[in-house]
Amino acid sequence: MSLTSLPYEVPARAYTWAEVVAMVGVPRPILYRREEVQSAYVTFAADNAKAYASIGSYLKIQLFAFDDVLDDDGRRRATVPTTRSLEYRFDPDSRMLVRLVPNDFPYWVEDDVEHMVLWVAYIDAGAASNDDMTLADGVELLKIMYQRVRGRLLTDDCIALFRNQPSNSSVPDIFHFQVFVRTPKINGVAS
Repeated sequence: MSLTSLPYEVPARAYTWAEVVAMVGVPRPILYRREEVQSAYVTFAADNAKAYASIGSYLKIQLFAFDDVLDDDGRRRATVPTTRSLEYRFDPDSRMLVRLVPNDFPYWVEDDVEHMVLWVAYIDAGAASNDDMTLADGVELLKIMYQRVRGRLLTDDCIALFRNQPSNSSVPDIFHFQVFVRTPKINGVAS
């Protein structure tokens, strides 16, 4: 899928929490970024395509500390996890590597909604099938990771997440959920 070929309309305003929740309940949610964020995303993807074999290789190398090699065309391709990759294991005996990070190119949501990505990779390619991971599994994994990363418990009413379909995913080779977390407002300001 080409990022530059996506139909793109700048929304008139940020999506509210209620709109995010409603959209993630449809089979193929379409959310938009602010124009300047979309432009930065397209530039990033173009630059990434020159330096890395795929965005998946970039993420495995940068997020999960995989080793890499240069392809014949001089682009970096992720190969195998390193000892440092083990820091991202879900638990000490797990073959699953998990990272919960803010989305570098978030959809345009109101200030009390945080857009993150829950990335899942494996130490070995045959360790598990991501096709078996359900949204319920994603919610439970998110709750655990959010508490580890942010030190705060999440309740179901402040979580919305979805998994892109392969046909509209810009990173089809690494399993991930788009995550939205509603943060409480204190005196009208998101905390």
